[in-house]
Amino acid sequence: MIKMLNVPGLEGFVKFVGNHGTFHQIVSQFEDECRKEGVTPEEIANTLDWIIYNLAKQEPGRRVEIAPGVHIHLVESYDEERGIKCQSCLGVGVNIVGNRSYFITGMPSGNKVVEGDPDTTLIGNLFPHFIRAHHFPEGNVRYGLKTEFLVELVRRVKVPTLMDRLNTGGLILMDGAIGTNVMRGMKTRNLHQMYYDSGSILSDTNTFVANPLKMRQERRDISECKGFNYEQVMAAKRINGINYIRGAIGPQPYILMMEQVTKDEIIKAYNIQLDALVRIAGVHCIAIETSYDPVSTRVVVDTAKKYDLPIMLSFSVHTSADNRLITNFGDFRDIFGQFEDVPIIGVNCCLPEDALKFLKEYRDRTGQFLMVEPNAGMPEIIGRENRYPLSPEQFADFSLKARKYGADLIGGCCGTTPEHIKAAHQALNS
Repeated sequence: MIKMLNVPGLEGFVKFVGNHGTFHQIVSQFEDECRKEGVTPEEIANTLDWIIYNLAKQEPGRRVEIAPGVHIHLVESYDEERGIKCQSCLGVGVNIVGNRSYFITGMPSGNKVVEGDPDTTLIGNLFPHFIRAHHFPEGNVRYGLKTEFLVELVRRVKVPTLMDRLNTGGLILMDGAIGTNVMRGMKTRNLHQMYYDSGSILSDTNTFVANPLKMRQERRDISECKGFNYEQVMAAKRINGINYIRGAIGPQPYILMMEQVTKDEIIKAYNIQLDALVRIAGVHCIAIETSYDPVSTRVVVDTAKKYDLPIMLSFSVHTSADNRLITNFGDFRDIFGQFEDVPIIGVNCCLPEDALKFLKEYRDRTGQFLMVEPNAGMPEIIGRENRYPLSPEQFADFSLKARKYGADLIGGCCGTTPEHIKAAHQALNS
């Protein structure tokens, strides 16, 4: 159940959980119909997040065109019955009154929030596509958009997708470690903001261990899986800026080839997590990270492909005594060839020199986009804490070499911080 918060005005809509997620939950109802029109879930998520980001910057009463025929008009009015001021933006907007939320998707008669305002449509010439307003207390959703409107909105706004950026030859700077920084006491939302301010445009959600099989192993409440994944995506989306969000999926702890888990159990578990990340929270791509077991990974990839988003797949590798890149399950060359259907492939949770070795060996072997996310060196255990030796300056030097060897996406894994990403950004843009 979506949690509704008692926060007045648009600020609550943008910064808090309930309404942003509910809007994506509404949109998921129309994904199949939109696909028939050539519109993907990634394009929907990009468009809605772009509109919400622009709404957050507007002053009440100002009408701004953000795309041909697409206007944002934030209305502020006084509700005499409830005795409060409200902000509304029809079509994509919301009024939060007390603990109840309203999507305004038309001009309902008698609604005191918009009554008497002469110009209350978000997109004037698309007004016929709106349906009447719906009220949904406590997260009970009633659908309030038409497919024709959503498709037309995506086509007009034309926000570049992650794949658009990659296909035009742009290098994507990702963020650094999430888990190791959260364990040091940093708040997730603050961490996302710091990475964005450091130059990252692709944020990893704090959902690496949030699949039901891993939660079962750790004796956590599996019923909290969807809610936790949803909240972590919202933490990444609440930053003061616009970026791409990738839903992070880590490996489940059981080995399929050793019959510790069944294929059906893996599919069921990851469908629960993916449904929360994609259909409810609206991530822009799916990141399957720190993979090692190719058999289980194949099942996860096939499950993720059904959600029609770009997939980023990375394996944890190291160099063997005879100078080969290997995982715990064998030679990486044998594994790499099993995932030619994944658009973005790479390595993470490895040493920087192993990441560079991957780029040198595979750049000319594939047309896939290549991604590297090394750790900040080999950790040293000091007391009860892992200390990573690689400095921000050394990580910047790694980033320059990674670009030279053909990396399309560069980020950091365990031990990397916003300072590492800032140093890489400055080096790559100097």
